[in-house]
Amino acid sequence: MRIVTGTMVTLKKKENCLNGTVRVIFQPAEELGNGAVKVVKTGIVDDLDYLFGVHVRPKNEIQYPACAAGIQHGACVFVKGKILGEDHHGARPHEGINAIEVGSLILQQLQQIHISPYIPASIKMTNFHAGTDSLNVIPGEASLY
Repeated sequence: MRIVTGTMVTLKKKENCLNGTVRVIFQPAEELGNGAVKVVKTGIVDDLDYLFGVHVRPKNEIQYPACAAGIQHGACVFVKGKILGEDHHGARPHEGINAIEVGSLILQQLQQIHISPYIPASIKMTNFHAGTDSLNVIPGEASLY
């Protein structure tokens, strides 16, 4: 936001030299992977002749103060999963399978996938829910993302 705001201040100082309209669009929900779609659906980009975008890159991808005309990104896929089983009594763990332990095993397997930081790829668990308000019930079900 700071880059765009600074650019707009600079353009305002030079507005006598500019022809046309400058429109600033901040993309919401970039981390969710659907922010650009929301911007397009508003219609705000329908009549644009030019659209310039800025995305700050980590220093291991592009060293400061260099920049790239275009950066290739990988596709984005969000996966929702469920562990299905039955709750069981906390004093009898041998009678069931603990969904939290299963989720932990899934996370450990995801962490074993090693991809070069120079390749636009990321695999991680970002959300995990299991259990109820009862502290003496081993959860049989969980959801993960």
